[in-house]
Amino acid sequence: MDPQNMAGLARNEPGYPAEWPLVAWIVKAQAGWACEHCGRALPPGGGRRGRVLGVHHLDGDVHNLTSWNLVALCIRCHGWAERQQPSVDDVDQA
Repeated sequence: MDPQNMAGLARNEPGYPAEWPLVAWIVKAQAGWACEHCGRALPPGGGRRGRVLGVHHLDGDVHNLTSWNLVALCIRCHGWAERQQPSVDDVDQA
């Protein structure tokens, strides 16, 4: 498998591990290029109106690439998941 020729392969984001683009592509492919929360199908490279499939880290740690920690989500569900995740500040105040 040549990652450079895979449609939907994201660029690496600053602060993410070097293998992140390939790991994210695998998570999305295993999910059938659909949001694992709402089921919206989003093909590699983006859907209508620029909607894309992302990968959410359940524990919030971008360096934790274990399979149990990663879920493919559409932009809407990813935003919802990010808002539901407690921040370090919330934990410190508890």
